[in-house]
Amino acid sequence: MDGKSMSVITIADGKVTDIPLGGIAPQVAVTRDDKFVFVSLYDTKEVIQYDLKNGQIIRIPLPGTAQGPIQLYATPDSKLLYVADQGELLGRPVSNEVYVIDIPNAKVISTIKVGKKAHGVVVSNDGKSVFVTNTIDNTVSVIDVPSQRVIHTIPVGKGPNGISYWFETGGMP
Repeated sequence: MDGKSMSVITIADGKVTDIPLGGIAPQVAVTRDDKFVFVSLYDTKEVIQYDLKNGQIIRIPLPGTAQGPIQLYATPDSKLLYVADQGELLGRPVSNEVYVIDIPNAKVISTIKVGKKAHGVVVSNDGKSVFVTNTIDNTVSVIDVPSQRVIHTIPVGKGPNGISYWFETGGMP
């Protein structure tokens, strides 16, 4: 479906349900409570919230400054979703923003300025910090979740892209 859909696979019976989304879907995230799937839609500048229980789809529009969301990640308590707005593709300007979505209310509640070409995003296991790769600036921004502010910028190698978080007691859950 031209990368503009998602497939839901029921493991128990192998049933595959294709769901058209109407936009280029580069990334998917699932909340830890297994209630929602989120899909970033690059060209339509929105995020899809899909309810795993009833199949309801909610389209969450991003702010007018959005250039093209890529990676997204939910906090461990399944209350907030962080969306890296990369831009650059399809002739769009590069972005330096991360959007925070209130999951229960399905709306953007904050915009956080980070480095140029925000791409990868991951949340710490304790839910206190968010890490965002800034591909052009060659940095990783560290966002403090309670204050919704960048508290540190870490210089890294050239062109950081995806990112993972490892914690001492055994890695990603």
